[in-house]
Amino acid sequence: EILKPIKSVFKLLFTSNPAQNNTRELYSLLHFCDPDVFYSDRAFMKEYGDIRTKAQFESLQKNVSPYMLRRVKEDVEKSIP
Repeated sequence: EILKPIKSVFKLLFTSNPAQNNTRELYSLLHFCDPDVFYSDRAFMKEYGDIRTKAQFESLQKNVSPYMLRRVKEDVEKSIP
């Protein structure tokens, strides 16, 4: 709700690991980035709020992958102090 009044052409969010911690938080971030696609928290939570199958997980990955850039520890430069 707090982010709704922010209007912009492009949106970029930096977060830690919302998908691993809280599906509702993930929805909120996705809704902020693209409310036309992620318009219903009820539908999102019905589909992904309680992931129990591989198919659900794969569907979630497919739907959110265009919005995420994932950095893994192996890809982080180790020489930077």
